[in-house]
Amino acid sequence: MVALPKGRLHQFNIITEAIIRQQNDEGFLHRLPDETEFPLLDFFETINDFVIKVDLPGIDKKDVSIKLYGNTVVIEGIKRDRIEEERFNFICMERVFENFKRIVRLPLPINPFIAKARYENGVLTVMLPKVEEKRYLEIKIEIEGGVK
Repeated sequence: MVALPKGRLHQFNIITEAIIRQQNDEGFLHRLPDETEFPLLDFFETINDFVIKVDLPGIDKKDVSIKLYGNTVVIEGIKRDRIEEERFNFICMERVFENFKRIVRLPLPINPFIAKARYENGVLTVMLPKVEEKRYLEIKIEIEGGVK
Protein backbone atom coordinates (compact mmCIF):
# COMPACT_ATOMS: atom_id res chain seq x y z
CA MET A 1 0.00 0.00 0.00
CA VAL A 2 1.32 3.43 -0.96
CA ALA A 3 1.18 6.18 1.64
CA LEU A 4 -0.24 9.44 0.32
CA PRO A 5 1.26 12.80 1.34
CA LYS A 6 -0.85 14.61 3.94
CA GLY A 7 -2.33 17.14 1.47
CA ARG A 8 -3.17 14.43 -1.05
CA LEU A 9 -4.82 12.29 1.62
CA HIS A 10 -7.08 15.24 2.49
CA GLN A 11 -7.92 15.70 -1.22
CA PHE A 12 -8.62 11.97 -1.50
CA ASN A 13 -10.99 12.17 1.50
CA ILE A 14 -12.80 15.13 -0.09
CA ILE A 15 -13.24 13.33 -3.42
CA THR A 16 -14.30 10.07 -1.76
CA GLU A 17 -16.90 11.81 0.39
CA ALA A 18 -18.22 13.72 -2.65
CA ILE A 19 -18.68 10.43 -4.52
CA ILE A 20 -20.47 8.85 -1.56
CA ARG A 21 -22.74 11.89 -1.22
CA GLN A 22 -23.55 11.80 -4.91
CA GLN A 23 -24.43 8.09 -4.70
CA ASN A 24 -26.55 8.57 -1.61
CA ASP A 25 -28.09 12.06 -1.65
CA GLU A 26 -30.47 11.17 1.18
CA GLY A 27 -27.78 9.42 3.21
CA PHE A 28 -27.00 9.78 6.88
CA LEU A 29 -24.20 12.33 6.45
CA HIS A 30 -25.38 15.64 5.06
CA ARG A 31 -23.41 18.76 4.29
CA LEU A 32 -24.55 22.10 2.98
CA PRO A 33 -22.67 23.42 -0.09
CA ASP A 34 -20.77 26.09 1.85
CA GLU A 35 -19.58 23.75 4.59
CA THR A 36 -16.00 22.59 4.87
CA GLU A 37 -14.75 19.00 4.89
CA PHE A 38 -13.56 19.48 8.47
CA PRO A 39 -13.93 17.78 10.87
CA LEU A 40 -13.86 14.12 9.91
CA LEU A 41 -16.30 11.90 11.78
CA ASP A 42 -17.38 8.31 12.31
CA PHE A 43 -21.04 7.39 12.73
CA PHE A 44 -21.97 3.91 13.93
CA GLU A 45 -24.47 2.09 16.09
CA THR A 46 -24.33 -0.30 18.99
CA ILE A 47 -27.22 -2.38 20.30
CA ASN A 48 -28.56 0.54 22.36
CA ASP A 49 -27.06 3.71 20.89
CA PHE A 50 -26.06 5.66 17.83
CA VAL A 51 -22.53 6.96 18.29
CA ILE A 52 -20.84 9.88 16.55
CA LYS A 53 -17.09 10.36 17.00
CA VAL A 54 -15.58 13.59 15.71
CA ASP A 55 -11.89 14.47 15.54
CA LEU A 56 -11.50 17.99 16.96
CA PRO A 57 -7.79 18.37 17.75
CA GLY A 58 -6.80 21.74 19.14
CA ILE A 59 -10.39 22.87 19.64
CA ASP A 60 -11.64 24.02 23.03
CA LYS A 61 -14.90 22.34 24.07
CA LYS A 62 -16.46 25.76 24.75
CA ASP A 63 -16.15 26.44 21.00
CA VAL A 64 -18.27 23.39 20.07
CA SER A 65 -22.05 22.98 20.16
CA ILE A 66 -24.28 19.96 19.59
CA LYS A 67 -27.93 20.48 18.67
CA LEU A 68 -30.71 17.99 18.00
CA TYR A 69 -33.50 18.77 15.55
CA GLY A 70 -35.81 15.75 15.32
CA ASN A 71 -33.74 13.01 13.71
CA THR A 72 -30.89 15.38 12.80
CA VAL A 73 -27.74 16.10 14.82
CA VAL A 74 -25.84 19.33 14.12
CA ILE A 75 -22.27 19.62 15.42
CA GLU A 76 -20.73 23.02 14.88
CA GLY A 77 -18.05 25.29 16.20
CA ILE A 78 -14.91 27.22 15.42
CA LYS A 79 -11.25 26.35 15.40
CA ARG A 80 -9.34 29.39 16.59
CA ASP A 81 -5.72 30.18 15.86
CA ARG A 82 -3.73 30.06 19.08
CA ILE A 83 -1.26 32.66 17.74
CA GLU A 84 -3.72 35.29 16.52
CA GLU A 85 -1.84 38.28 17.95
CA GLU A 86 1.53 37.41 16.48
CA ARG A 87 2.44 38.18 12.88
CA PHE A 88 4.38 35.58 10.94
CA ASN A 89 5.62 35.21 7.40
CA PHE A 90 4.25 31.72 6.75
CA ILE A 91 6.13 29.52 4.33
CA CYS A 92 3.40 26.88 4.47
CA MET A 93 0.05 26.95 6.29
CA GLU A 94 -2.11 23.82 5.97
CA ARG A 95 -4.00 23.94 9.25
CA VAL A 96 -7.59 25.14 9.04
CA PHE A 97 -8.90 27.91 11.33
CA GLU A 98 -12.53 28.51 10.57
CA ASN A 99 -16.11 27.69 11.46
CA PHE A 100 -17.25 24.14 10.88
CA LYS A 101 -20.58 22.37 10.77
CA ARG A 102 -21.41 18.69 10.35
CA ILE A 103 -24.95 17.38 10.01
CA VAL A 104 -25.85 13.74 10.70
CA ARG A 105 -29.29 12.32 9.98
CA LEU A 106 -30.31 9.52 12.31
CA PRO A 107 -32.04 6.51 10.73
CA LEU A 108 -34.25 5.82 13.78
CA PRO A 109 -35.71 7.84 16.68
CA ILE A 110 -33.57 8.56 19.75
CA ASN A 111 -34.24 9.74 23.29
CA PRO A 112 -32.73 13.26 23.33
CA PHE A 113 -33.25 13.66 27.08
CA ILE A 114 -30.58 11.09 27.96
CA ALA A 115 -28.13 11.84 25.13
CA LYS A 116 -24.55 12.37 26.30
CA ALA A 117 -21.35 13.84 24.91
CA ARG A 118 -17.75 13.48 26.05
CA TYR A 119 -14.65 15.34 24.81
CA GLU A 120 -11.31 13.67 25.51
CA ASN A 121 -7.91 13.97 23.82
CA GLY A 122 -9.33 15.95 20.90
CA VAL A 123 -12.14 13.47 20.16
CA LEU A 124 -15.81 14.33 20.70
CA THR A 125 -18.02 11.29 21.33
CA VAL A 126 -21.80 11.77 21.15
CA MET A 127 -23.97 8.93 22.51
CA LEU A 128 -27.59 8.98 21.33
CA PRO A 129 -29.77 6.29 22.96
CA LYS A 130 -32.17 4.59 20.57
CA VAL A 131 -35.86 4.56 21.36
CA GLU A 132 -37.19 1.04 21.65
CA GLU A 133 -39.87 0.61 19.05
CA LYS A 134 -42.90 -1.40 20.06
CA ARG A 135 -44.02 -2.93 16.82
CA TYR A 136 -46.96 -4.89 18.19
CA LEU A 137 -49.29 -3.60 20.83
CA GLU A 138 -52.34 -5.66 21.70
CA ILE A 139 -55.40 -3.51 22.26
CA LYS A 140 -58.89 -4.86 22.79
CA ILE A 141 -61.48 -2.80 20.92
CA GLU A 142 -65.06 -2.90 22.15
CA ILE A 143 -67.66 -3.34 19.44
CA GLU A 144 -70.64 -1.01 19.69
CA GLY A 145 -74.17 -1.29 18.35
CA GLY A 146 -75.89 -4.17 16.64
CA VAL A 147 -77.62 -7.16 18.22
CA LYS A 148 -76.16 -9.05 21.22
